[in-house]
Order: sequence, then C-alpha cells, then structure tokens
Amino acid sequence: MPYSNDEAGDFDKLKIAFSEITHMFGSVDDLLAAFGLADMPQAQRYGILFGCIVFVCTISAVVGLLFVGGSFQRIQEQADTGEATLLSPADARAQRALLLERLLEGRERMVRKYPEDARSEEFTSLTTMLMNVAPNTHEIAELVHDDDKTGKKKQEIRRFMPPMYEENYVAAYRKCQDRPGGMLVAVFYVERHAFLPLSHSLFTHRARFHFFIFQRSTGTVLSGRPEARFETYARGFAACGPFTSITYRRSYGRLYEAICCGSHTADDKYIQLWKDRPSDIIGRYARLEPLEVKRHLQDLYKVTSGAPALENKAYDPDEVWGFLQDGPFDDAQAMRKSFVFQRKENEASFAIVHGVTERVIGAIILTNDDPTNLKMQMECPIIQPFREGCKEQLETCFLLIDRLFAYGYRRVQISIDSQDVLKRKLATRLGFTLEGCLYKHMVVKEASRDSNIYGMLNSDWKKGARGSIFRKLYGVAAHRADAINENKEEEFDEQDRFLKEKKREEQAAMASLKTKKAL
Repeated sequence: MPYSNDEAGDFDKLKIAFSEITHMFGSVDDLLAAFGLADMPQAQRYGILFGCIVFVCTISAVVGLLFVGGSFQRIQEQADTGEATLLSPADARAQRALLLERLLEGRERMVRKYPEDARSEEFTSLTTMLMNVAPNTHEIAELVHDDDKTGKKKQEIRRFMPPMYEENYVAAYRKCQDRPGGMLVAVFYVERHAFLPLSHSLFTHRARFHFFIFQRSTGTVLSGRPEARFETYARGFAACGPFTSITYRRSYGRLYEAICCGSHTADDKYIQLWKDRPSDIIGRYARLEPLEVKRHLQDLYKVTSGAPALENKAYDPDEVWGFLQDGPFDDAQAMRKSFVFQRKENEASFAIVHGVTERVIGAIILTNDDPTNLKMQMECPIIQPFREGCKEQLETCFLLIDRLFAYGYRRVQISIDSQDVLKRKLATRLGFTLEGCLYKHMVVKEASRDSNIYGMLNSDWKKGARGSIFRKLYGVAAHRADAINENKEEEFDEQDRFLKEKKREEQAAMASLKTKKAL
C-alpha cells in the first residue's frame, strides 16, 4: 500500500490513510450508507457526525502533542541507541547547575568566622534517650550464680538496673497474671533468662522458683514455655523506659510479644538478642541498632557503594547519595568522616538491620533536635535503591516516629529535595503533610537545592496516621486486635488505679482513726 512506504513521515502516512478512506466512500452519505446508517433520523446523523469530529480532533491533538513534546524523537533515539533519553531523578540532580564562583567563595569566607560544629562518633544524649533500657544482664548473671545467704546481693544487682525498670517489669507481669484463661504452673531457670525481677524471690536454692500464672487471651502459649508471653510482654513494656507514655509502652509490649513468641525459634532468638543487645528497638521486619563505627561501618559502606554483593546487582551509587550532602564515598574511611558517623549533639543515628537475614541494609538519622519547642527533624532512610518503599523502610520510620511522640514531641518534620521523587512518595506513605517548598533552601554539593517540607503533628499521629501505617505494616486484623487489647488494658489500668487509690484512702483513714484514739 502507498502509506507503507518507509520514506514517508508519520504525518504523511496519516494523510495518505485518510485520503484512501475518502476516495473509497466519496462522501459522508456514502460512508453512512456503507454502514447501514443512511436511513437514520437527521438528529442522530448529526450526533454521529459530531462524535466523529470530536474523535478525529482528539486523535489529532494527541498525535500533535507527541510530535511537539518530542516523544516520537525519544522513542526513535532509544531504538537507535538502546538507551532512554528521559533523565532519572538522580541524573537530573547531577546535571543541576552549580553555584557561581563568587557565591561559593563568599560562603567559605563567611563560614570561617564561626567555629566548626562539635561532632563525635560516640552516642549522643538523644541516641541514648531513644534506645531501649535494660539491666546489665552479664553482670547480673555473674552475681546470680554465686551463693547468697546474707541478702546483700539483691542490693548489688539493683545497681545494674535502670531506674523504674523493675517496677515496670513487675507491674506488666502481674497484669498478665491477672488475666483469666486457665491456671498453669511455671518453673523459671536463671540459666536460660539471665535476669528476672527481684520481686519474684529469684534467689532460691539452685536459682529456681515456682509460682502460679494465668494464660493471656492475646496469643497461643508456646508449648513447654507457658511463661514466655508474660516475660516477653513485661520485657518490652519495661524497655521503653519510665518517661514514655503508658499507651506507647503497652503497644510496644504487645508488638514485641507478638514478634518474639511466634515460635520456639523466635523465642530463643530474641532472648539471646536481649542478652547481647538489649538497647535495640525491635520491629517485625527491621531492628534499629545505634550506629557504631566498629559494628556497622564496613557493612553500611558495602550496601551503599553500588558494588554487587551477594544476591544484589551493581547499581549507580548516586541513586543513594545523589541528593545528600556527602557521598558517594571512595572507601569506608571516607564514609566514617562524613555526616553519617560524625554526629552533632542534637542528632542521633541508627543502623537498619533486616529482621530475617540480620544484615545491615541502611541507616536513618535524626537531626535538629529542639526539645525547647518539642520538635524534631527526621531524615529519610539511607537505603539501597531496590528497597525503596519496602516494609523495612516503612517500619523503621514508624518505630522512630512512634517513640518520639511517646516521649512528648509535638512535631516531626522531613525536609526533602524537591527533585527526589522516591523520598517524596515515602513522606506521603507515612502520612506527612506537604507544608510548602523552601526555594534556595540549601547548598548541596555546590548546587542550589529547593526543599519540600513535610510535617507530622502528634495530634495527627494519634487521630489516624499511626493506625494507617500500622495496618500497612501488620494488617487490618492485627490493628483491630491491638485496638481491642488497648481498650482492655486501659480499662484494667484504670480499675487498678482506682483500687489502689481507694486502698490508700482507707489506710489514711485507719491511720487517722488510730491517731485520734491515741490522743
């Protein structure tokens, strides 16, 4: 056919095709007759006519936009070269125009007037505050295995426990005991757990003790380990520390219990992990470890350098570091000197460890801690490109945001490069609100950066954002069960508080009566 000629352009081919159609039918009436529509009422014929006109105009507009927008040209270039010409966000960032030399020189001159920010590889006070609290199990285990007939050892052991840890542990454990569901007898061995609360008269002959416990209705008791769920819940509850909200402690304790008591293997794993690394924040898919040079430097460099590792293919390291102030790095020591490991006092950083493979997959950093105004800035996780949007990344942010609000912060914000599409999607998935764009906000790698500011308020988190992420991570059924258990525990705690208050009033009345009788 004449319109199949390869030398003709696309537009010429369309003209030839339309000319063939008109030559075949001659007129609109002939066209309608060919389709059996000649006898239709005039109004319907005009309707069909205008419909055809709209269709032709739409097709023409689309084809015109394809020509004008260069889509056909890019398709042809991609066919010729085998490469797409549409730039990725990282490539677009790399081609961003650099600042003028006079501006860079002025910046260096003005920065020299101020002392350098004090940075350190040690844990900052913010990092220490956010870590889980736990007793020094190694020191306690050594004391437990020694004979103690004087009772002085209990006081020595208390020196290795954080403030209020024992009280919170015992309160959570007794709350589990008071749940109905059938009475069981449990035997605890110090050789397995390394530490149990002093209030349970741990230090008996051969380091064992017996007492009655009640099965909770929140999960299946592990066979042979009827006490496992009670210990795990109490351990998670007490690990949050005495300064977080009671609602958060209960929720974290339930989540920790569900993760640890899924099987005997999981129970063994997390008991050993609690002995070795009790300060880690535990999630179902990821675990947060305070970032340390000796423990995490080499692993973090390997997974973010772009080099192939294990089952992961090689990738462009600019996909990780293109929008950040440092990186990619030539070696691990260069990363060590960067912002990743050199922290200011108002910053904290954590390594993201995969929950199954136990491998480091990235890091997350908190900056600009402002306790005066109860606000914090969270940087998006530094993670491998193929893990963008994964549950490990989402849970990492969830665990930190939840803990920050539990400590009393009112606002958490994220500042994202306006060209970083993937991180903007993450902020949206987390439920953050886009509050605006700050033009020429920063100078990153000698180029100007516009920043999109996303914010999350404690009221928004409580009203729905937390529940939305919880459902994404753990499912609708888990969220419903968590809400039911929260209502039950809140009711139980309120009842317990009321009974204790009533008991104190009765004791005060009795003491007052005795005083009057004595007088």
